[in-house]
Amino acid sequence: MLKNLKKIISNFYPEILFFGFSILVLLYTLVRDQLIWDGQRFDDYLKYYIFGLLLLFLSFLSLFLNKKIKQNIILILTSTYLSLLLLEAGLNFINYNKHESKKKIFYKSNNYKINENSLYLEYFQSKDKNNLYVKVWPKYFLNKNLEIFPLSSISYSNIIYCNENGYFSKYKTDRYGFNNPDDVWDNEKLDYVLIGDSFVEGACVNSPYDISGQLRKISNKKIINLGQAGFGPLSQLGSYIEYMKNKKVKNIIWFYYEENDSIDLIHEKKDYLLKSYLFEKNYSQNLINDKKNSKKNKIVKEFSNLRLKKLYESHIENTDINLKIKRFITLHNFKNKIFSKEAEIPLIDKDFFKILKKIKKISDIHESNLIFVYLPSYNTFTIKKPRTNLSKNYVNIKKFLNEEKIAFIDIYQDMFEKSLDPFIYFPLRQDGHYNKKGYRKIAEIINNYDLEN
Repeated sequence: MLKNLKKIISNFYPEILFFGFSILVLLYTLVRDQLIWDGQRFDDYLKYYIFGLLLLFLSFLSLFLNKKIKQNIILILTSTYLSLLLLEAGLNFINYNKHESKKKIFYKSNNYKINENSLYLEYFQSKDKNNLYVKVWPKYFLNKNLEIFPLSSISYSNIIYCNENGYFSKYKTDRYGFNNPDDVWDNEKLDYVLIGDSFVEGACVNSPYDISGQLRKISNKKIINLGQAGFGPLSQLGSYIEYMKNKKVKNIIWFYYEENDSIDLIHEKKDYLLKSYLFEKNYSQNLINDKKNSKKNKIVKEFSNLRLKKLYESHIENTDINLKIKRFITLHNFKNKIFSKEAEIPLIDKDFFKILKKIKKISDIHESNLIFVYLPSYNTFTIKKPRTNLSKNYVNIKKFLNEEKIAFIDIYQDMFEKSLDPFIYFPLRQDGHYNKKGYRKIAEIINNYDLEN
């Protein structure tokens, strides 16, 4: 029986290999499309479904072909792949001269560092590691069945963040793990509370050059920043519910980032703890409690250390030359050139507007002003093809805010449209978060906003 099995495998090993590969492609595509993105990006994955089904069809078809035809097919496929490798080499050369080389020359001329993984390692090898942690995002905690869902970083710690401006940004956290001077929590009355994602937290600039830090300097007001990288609308709602229980807030500033907030909500809704903030009355994890805060710190430390370990591993496995080889043999540039398109932003989920209604109700009960701030992305100024869903989201948001009488600050109109050069607000004129100048401008716009009008 074993001999017969070996004979079957030896006779049909190309078909078996082909079949196995096609199944792997289809399974991988299915997992990415349905489990990770809930079918929201089906159009983006359609080509991979077609490719997998085509491979599957060819694997069955090959069973009925004679040996000569099979050899010819293999010869055609091999020569096609080799030709594509030559094309890939050409695209590699063009792209290097066009993009990467320019950025690297700019970095080197300003003594900036480039490789992020090696920089993390360099930083942690050369500096005092005491109370120093890499940043982790809420996505690390989603659907992990944790006792509590952390909504902030580690308390009283030094957070190493990101490198978009030629240096690794850092800040020291307050008693609850946010980017604030700790003594601001001693105030019972606050002028502003900022809620949002990494743009609000102050990604890739040092404190106090984030929005809240610059707003403090301009206005001399009492301000708390509840921003955290990776926050979606449910996390934003949760952070306010958890940490503003005993505060009298004059202005709640809710930030919306057009590029990923609708995506983040898709993932957040899968976590039962985060969903509870919207669907359960008076729900709270009581994270402001000292014991819960200690548990939160322990969880985030574990994930931060795990991320640092993975950075070490990825640095070892993905050296610059290894990464180039992987991209070359998988035709990275060719695929981007032929198949790639900017992924369409999902339409805003109806629960997003329920979340805004809930924070509006909270603001009304506590006699706070609610101000919605719309943040545009770098892609808005570089992608020529209209993104239909993003435009619909923008229109629907403005309509909703008008109906609910929620104050609206449009950073696209108030900052970017008034600038002759929108790229001065981005790091090294590249895709990323806003730079110091961008954060400063937003702080000025908020400070000058007239609620009466």
